[in-house]
Amino acid sequence: MPSTDEKKSDIAKSIAQNAYKTVMELNKHIKTFDDVKKPEYQKLIVSSVVQKTREAFPAVDINEEVKKCIEKAVEEVSQIVTNTVIPVPRATIQQVLEIKEGYYDFDLDTKNLNYRPADDTIIIKDLKDGKIAVINSDGSIGEEDTPENLIVQEIVMTKSDVDYEKNADLLFKLVEQAKAKFATYLNPEEIKKVMVTRKRDIAEFIYVQMREHFYKEETRFEASDMLPFTKIEVGFGEKYSADELYDFRTFVPAGEIRSKVFKGFKKSCHSLYKFDSSTEKQFSVILEDDKAVLKWMRPAKRQFNIWWDKYSRQQYEPDFVVETTDFIYMVEIKMSGEIQSTEVQLKAQAGKRYCDAATEFNAEHGGKPWKYLLIPHDVVKEGVFFDWLAKQFEV
Repeated sequence: MPSTDEKKSDIAKSIAQNAYKTVMELNKHIKTFDDVKKPEYQKLIVSSVVQKTREAFPAVDINEEVKKCIEKAVEEVSQIVTNTVIPVPRATIQQVLEIKEGYYDFDLDTKNLNYRPADDTIIIKDLKDGKIAVINSDGSIGEEDTPENLIVQEIVMTKSDVDYEKNADLLFKLVEQAKAKFATYLNPEEIKKVMVTRKRDIAEFIYVQMREHFYKEETRFEASDMLPFTKIEVGFGEKYSADELYDFRTFVPAGEIRSKVFKGFKKSCHSLYKFDSSTEKQFSVILEDDKAVLKWMRPAKRQFNIWWDKYSRQQYEPDFVVETTDFIYMVEIKMSGEIQSTEVQLKAQAGKRYCDAATEFNAEHGGKPWKYLLIPHDVVKEGVFFDWLAKQFEV
């Protein structure tokens, strides 16, 4: 049978665990992390822990002395949580496929638009509706329409990515700007003639500039299920003996980093961490040494519910979360050559959407704004300040 001291130790451990669990479960009822210290919520937590203690240890008499121990434990746990844990809002981020494409509005650059009419073409104008007919040098009769319409039709008919319904206003504006350029050195009849005879050239001249103002957006991310905070997940569940732990400031060859477990952190939300690279380990040193950094952590799996790829069940796991006096940062560190890759950019979009959603939520409830940082690995060096990195690499 366990000794009295062992039993007391088990009860104390259970009380602390239940206090932490109950604090985190309050996220559905309160709006900010600091609310857990309010008297009304402290009473709720104590009541819940008392009930759970009775269920776990039915033979124990929950007298006034035990209740006072529970009250003290709840107060201490609440203080520790709010002082050492970063309030990570819960949100579900999902990718929504939405293809948008088109052309931004712009003005035509007519500097090199200097066409002149051909001498062997006759243009006949219908005085009633302003349409024109073209008699070519071989005697054939061309289209009947206004010069402006002919050029717009040429663009729409020959360029499959130009939709008339979406771009009509822009098309006619650009044609009018081309016409205005011709008016600087041609008379009205010559303008009509050059617009008809050189319609293909003018259409191509306009289209080339339109392509420079083309946009295509294929994805966006939506945020849902917002709560002010969620519990901090455990980093990893493996067990290690003391001689297998390394101080995070100890030099370890880059090839051995992933196999080591590091300790000695003062500002982190966990006591032990693994790193994927020497760059990440160096970044932890920067965070520990920077006075502007209040708290930081390496998020565990499932800490964030961010789905960065619509067609994959993989969740995004950022490298770090860092809290300063004014902001909370989600941080990703990547090899410089990988930053522009599709995967990294999609994860950055998803991470930024989380930060925007958390910022919007916190703005209404007194929390800190969030920012997303995408940092190249080769700038993470000894002597670099986190504040400088935050200003340089915000997405």
